[in-house]
Amino acid sequence: MMRSVLLAFILVTATLSASQPASQSAPHVTVTNGTYAGIHSTTFNQDVFLGIPFAQPPSSPGSLRFRRPLSLNSTWSGIRYATEFGYDCPS
Repeated sequence: MMRSVLLAFILVTATLSASQPASQSAPHVTVTNGTYAGIHSTTFNQDVFLGIPFAQPPSSPGSLRFRRPLSLNSTWSGIRYATEFGYDCPS
């Protein structure tokens, strides 16, 4: 099961990374916190935004770990890139 999930992940990642021509501009979305730039997949004709955090990260061991997520409350100017998958969830 884990092997098939890993294979699917590799195939999707390869497809997404190979499907965006360098000349095409990346899709952008502006949310309350700021602006994200994603990837346009010409293979699937879809805009994809990867690795967008949904909550504050645990800042130090024990402070937020294993507790309810706290809203992402930071804002920024400029563009943050959402072009790579986030960290894996430890099992």
